[in-house]
Amino acid sequence: MKRILVASGAVLTAALSLTALSAASADSTTEQAPARAAAPASTTSSDAPVLKSSTSVAITVVNNTGQTLTLLDQYKAHGSWGQQFPQTIGVGDSPTASASSSNVEGIDIAADYSAPDGTIFHLEAQVPFFGTDSTGQDVSGTNAALYTISHTSISGFNPTVTFTLGRA
Repeated sequence: MKRILVASGAVLTAALSLTALSAASADSTTEQAPARAAAPASTTSSDAPVLKSSTSVAITVVNNTGQTLTLLDQYKAHGSWGQQFPQTIGVGDSPTASASSSNVEGIDIAADYSAPDGTIFHLEAQVPFFGTDSTGQDVSGTNAALYTISHTSISGFNPTVTFTLGRA
């Protein structure tokens, strides 16, 4: 009960104050207050919040095929290369290619390599801004059954995936 009285007293005090102000205004001559100047719009970019978002992906290719691999094609959707895929990957080498993007669709990079026996290796990693990261891999050609591709899983905004190409 005491809380209700205190709250009611505060409301009564506020109401009495408003009544007194209204009475004082009615007694004074009608005079308009000068218009307040609007604050100038800021033209500096530091005053406005800026959303800076980007994602990247890196692909490391481990060549355990016993053959030097030659780049047939590389692909990047959106953004820019950090490091492009090398033209060749020697036996036992493990180069890394990377790219980043601030596009709302994220980043997708891929490469196709061929072995001297005609086998084609396709490697791909996709990192969207929203959704699940994914990888793609494929071995094709008449000797495809002689090879394997394994990879590490990826997740997060700036993942690295490692594709290991080897003999079956």
